[in-house]
Amino acid sequence: MTQKQANYAKALKRQIHLSSRYIHYFKDDREAYEELLTKHFGVTSSTKLKIDELVMLRDYMNHETEELPIYEPEKATEPQLSLMRLIWSRYAQDVSDKALIAFINHNFTKKYVQPAEISLTDAQKIIPVLKKMDP
Repeated sequence: MTQKQANYAKALKRQIHLSSRYIHYFKDDREAYEELLTKHFGVTSSTKLKIDELVMLRDYMNHETEELPIYEPEKATEPQLSLMRLIWSRYAQDVSDKALIAFINHNFTKKYVQPAEISLTDAQKIIPVLKKMDP
């Protein structure tokens, strides 16, 4: 991020925290603010937002728009899923997807039902753990 972009992001964050919606509701209820950010952007702090997301949040907080998009995390790619299955099959007694999901849910405190639900960011965390377990 260039210095100009960093300054713009800082100005947007300032506008968000000085907006009427933030001051009247979210300023005193940090938990509600974090829920809003998680539901709509997948983060718990405005410092983790990109500039276009900060613009959307600023517009919402200033009543310029009434809705924010619902956050849908990116799903793991097919090569990532294949790699997880391959590594899992090398050392697991039960090589089924059900066993792999049970392992992921237990070790990463997730609630996945099938591999296709695994998010991209979770896949990026799961694969190194599986690689360390690979004999």
